Amino acid sequence: MHPRFHLASLLRALIPAFVVAACLPGCGLGTIDLIDNLIDEINKDDPPPPAAGDALVSIDVETKTRSIFSGLQTGGGTPLLDPGTAVYDSSRDRVLVWEAARAAIVAADGVDGDRTVFSDHVTGTGVTLSAVRRMVIDSGRDRVIALEAPAQGGQLVAIELATGNREVLEDLGAGSPALLAPHGLVLSADGDHVFVGDDTTNAIIRITLS
Repeated sequence: MHPRFHLASLLRALIPAFVVAACLPGCGLGTIDLIDNLIDEINKDDPPPPAAGDALVSIDVETKTRSIFSGLQTGGGTPLLDPGTAVYDSSRDRVLVWEAARAAIVAADGVDGDRTVFSDHVTGTGVTLSAVRRMVIDSGRDRVIALEAPAQGGQLVAIELATGNREVLEDLGAGSPALLAPHGLVLSADGDHVFVGDDTTNAIIRITLS
């Protein structure tokens, strides 16, 4: 276990005793908040260890049989801590999966399930990803398009499949109609448009790609 986890666990264990023994008359919950903030600072660069169920699962479309394709016991490399939306990159025989705990897109090899970081704040250049909801492969332009949608609004981000470099294609919160709660993303057959579902407008919006 990383020494930071040991320190954070120790601090959490000592919080009740600290408050009783050291809190002066009149102090409030600010003392506990201060300690919690310290623990957050200790842990922010070290995500929690992966759970046994964090994995990519393949499903046979004919037999409906499920098997773990890449996870804690299958494939090596970057552990999956909190996998989310995923898409298959057929040109390189790999699965790209959003890893929320690392704020990264991880590539899992299609043969052995081995995992490497494909794009994050260190790998690739451009806008920082924080909340990828959906991804589609734009094979004609050799890129993956990610729907980056934090608490409100969002962006369409183009990510080069060869490099992991990121570029904003569209600010969904600007213009009219403004998409403040986008969640669905589909690429048209000709690759010239994407369709985005949005809860605030209760509509599906077509956006022309550049």
